[in-house]
This record gives sequence, C-alpha cells and structure tokens, in this order.
Amino acid sequence: MTLPILSSIGVLTGLLTVGLVFFVRAASKDRTQEHTLPCDPSHDVVPALDHHLKGQGYTLVAQDTVARQLVWEGHGRPSGFLTLFLGGMVSVNAVCLGLVLESVTALPPVVVPTLALLGPLAAGLYWRQAGRPQRVQVQLDPGPPPQFILRAQRHELPALSQVLQGRPAG
Repeated sequence: MTLPILSSIGVLTGLLTVGLVFFVRAASKDRTQEHTLPCDPSHDVVPALDHHLKGQGYTLVAQDTVARQLVWEGHGRPSGFLTLFLGGMVSVNAVCLGLVLESVTALPPVVVPTLALLGPLAAGLYWRQAGRPQRVQVQLDPGPPPQFILRAQRHELPALSQVLQGRPAG
C-alpha cells in the first residue's frame, strides 16, 4: 500500500481508538445529580418513598431529623449487554489498530491476536467501575417555599420525583 493510504487509515483508526476510550470511560461514569421539587407539607411521602426504594434494592442507612435528611444506599448493577458490547468493540478496535500497525511497521504477527485481549480487559474494567455503591439522599428544605432536595442517579430521578409528588412511580 502507498503511504497516503496507510496514513489515512492510521489516522482514522487512531481517532476511532480515542473515541472508544472516551466511550468506555463515559459508560462507567458516576451520574449523580441534584434536583429540587416543591413540597406539600400535608402529605407524608416517606413510606411511599421507602417502599419504592426498597423495591429497587436500596436500604435506609441514615435518618437525620435535625438536618431533615434521609439516605438510602444500594448497589448499582452493571449492564451485562453493555459489558459484552464494550468488550467486543474494544477487541475489534484493537485488532484493527494492530493490523494498521502491522502494515506500517514490522510487528510480529502474534501481536494482532494479543491486542484482541484488550476487549475482555476493558469489559472487566467497566464491570468493576459500574458496579459500585449508589446513594439516594432526600432532604427537606423547610422553605419558604418548602421543597425537597433530591440527590440520586440520573436514571432514578424521574421515578423518585413522581413518588415525592404523591404519584405512583411508573
């Protein structure tokens, strides 16, 4: 192959590798956010909130009446599909990178299959980082106006908002 073809393939493969590294890092990133909701003092939402969170695998670990704060903890389960998908993507990308490097340099042929082992390594890294303890904090700010301050994972916020507003989580 000519040098312009190899260099363009090398640049594209390098860009794909950089993008994939950032994708793997973003997949296991902590996505805790804070959200405020208006509070109706006439409704006791704690039993419904506790029931919902226990159904999600959380356990009440702290109850501070002075700070008006409740804390639940649970374990975040990593996605099996995403683990396999990320491992496969990294393996394919590493093989492509190895083939480009083999055609440009004098790498021994055993390097390409060896680079494919980066896939299971990346999958294990994702599995370990994504399977971490997660926390839900609900604090009552007495006002005025009274409101709930909610800290939880981004995907939990819509259901928790519904429960705190007295509607069933759907």
